[in-house]
Order: sequence, then C-alpha cells, then structure tokens
Amino acid sequence: MDRTVLNQEEVKKVKSEKKKDSKFSLRELTIIGLLAAITVILGISGYGLIPIGPINVTTLHVPTLIGALVEGPKVGAFVGLIFGVYSFWQNMTAPTLLSPVFINPIISVLPRIIFPVLAWIIYKCIPMKSQGPRFIIAAFLGTVLHTTMVMGLIYIMYADLFANALKMSHENVGIGILTLAVTHGIPEAIFAGVIVTPVALALYKALRKS
Repeated sequence: MDRTVLNQEEVKKVKSEKKKDSKFSLRELTIIGLLAAITVILGISGYGLIPIGPINVTTLHVPTLIGALVEGPKVGAFVGLIFGVYSFWQNMTAPTLLSPVFINPIISVLPRIIFPVLAWIIYKCIPMKSQGPRFIIAAFLGTVLHTTMVMGLIYIMYADLFANALKMSHENVGIGILTLAVTHGIPEAIFAGVIVTPVALALYKALRKS
C-alpha cells in the first residue's frame, strides 16, 4: 500500500514538473519582453536589417542568441519567433529584390525559431568550464547555421526566382547563393560572437547562473 502511494506521488511530481517546464517563469517572460523590445527597436531604427546588395544583412539575430544562451531554448525560440515575424513584416512593407522569398514564413520565420535552439545545444556540448569561449563559439556557429538554413531553403524552394531576380543564369544560381551566404553570413557570425559574448556574460552573472 505504501509503495502504491509513493508511486502515485512520484507520478504527480513528474506531471507537475512537466507542467512547470511547459510554461514560462516570470523571469523568462521578463527576458523575452526585454529582448523582443530590443529586436523591434533594432528593426525600426534601421540597424537590424541593413540592405547590402539584393538581401539584408541582419543584426536582429543577436537578441535571439542572447536569450537562448542565457535562458535556454524556450526563450531563444520565442525571441526568434519575434525576429522572424518582424523580418516577414519588413519584407512586406519595405520590399527588396528578394522580398517575395522572405514573405514565405518557411524562409523568414521557421529558421529563426530553430537556430537559437541549435546554438543552445552547441553551447551545452562544448566541453569547457569558461563561459566566454562557449558563448563565442555557440554564437558564431549558431549564426552560421541560421544563414545556412535560410540560404539553403532559398536554394531548395526558390532557385529559379532567385536567378531571375538577380539576372543570373540558372546554372550559376547555386554559386550565387553560396557567395551571398559567405559574404553576408560570415560577417554576421563574427559580429554575433563579438557582441553576444560580453552581453551574455553580464546577464549570466547578473542572474547568478555562473
């Protein structure tokens, strides 16, 4: 009888923990609100999406990475959702040559939800005790994965549209997309590593997570 009661209590405890994990804590909601506001301000100010050539170089991924690395994948994914929705809206209201591509949520929203989760996984898998190098590596590789997903999906779904918009031959579209991925993605990744690390370290310390 005692064992049955104990088992029931354990089941209730597990269910309670799962229910708790499925919700956002007050601190998580506060961080989400802060980083979401920064994302929107960056976008509205013009510093979040900078037109260079046919596509925008973005800094909007920085708050998303900070959220993921400091507070975990749930917070990162939610801030990433806001990043993606803003990108979608930006391409609807201020179109560029490739805006028809980015008004597809599979391109503009989905990768922005996934990449912070991947960055967090990378962070957790790095076998170092020092937080600084872990943040730098995770931010850099997370940004590279973000660029790879976005440009890869463009190649898979919109190769012809991409070629027509940039007036290039269809045979060279793969090289064109790869070139843009490198010339835009690498600076974004370096920028992320440089900016995310000190901010994430400060937040990590302030929230007493070190």
